[in-house]
Amino acid sequence: MDLKEKEAVRSKSNPDLWKLVSVILLCILLFPIIVPLFLALIGAAVGILAAIAGIAIGAVAAAVALPVAGVLLMMVAVYNLFFSPAIGLVMGGIGCVLLSFGILLFLLVVWICRALVPSLIRALVSMIRYPLRKAGIVK
Repeated sequence: MDLKEKEAVRSKSNPDLWKLVSVILLCILLFPIIVPLFLALIGAAVGILAAIAGIAIGAVAAAVALPVAGVLLMMVAVYNLFFSPAIGLVMGGIGCVLLSFGILLFLLVVWICRALVPSLIRALVSMIRYPLRKAGIVK
C-alpha cells in the first residue's frame, strides 16, 4: 500500500476534525442567542394558550352569571312593582333580556365546546404521536 492509499483510508475512517470543531464552536457561540429565542417562542405559545383559556373561562362565567342575574333582577322587579310600577317593569324587562342573553350564550358555549374540544384533543394526540411516529415507535 502506498502513501496515497493510506491517506485515503485514514481520511475515510476519521471524521473531518475541522468540521467537528467548527460545529462545536458554532454551538457554543450561538447558545446565548438560540436559548432566549427558544424560550421566547415557548413563552409566546404559553401566552396564547393562556389567553384562549381566559376567554373560555370568561365565556363560561358569563353564561352562568347572566341567567342568574336575570332571575334575581326579575325577583327584585316583582318586589318593586308594588312601590313603583314603572321601575318594576323596567327591571323586569332588563331581567328578561339578561336571562335570554345568558341562555343564548350558554347554548353558544356548549355548541363551541362540542365542536372544538374533540378536534383539539385529536390535534393534541397527533402532536404527541408525531415524534413517536418519526422514531418508529408508533405507526
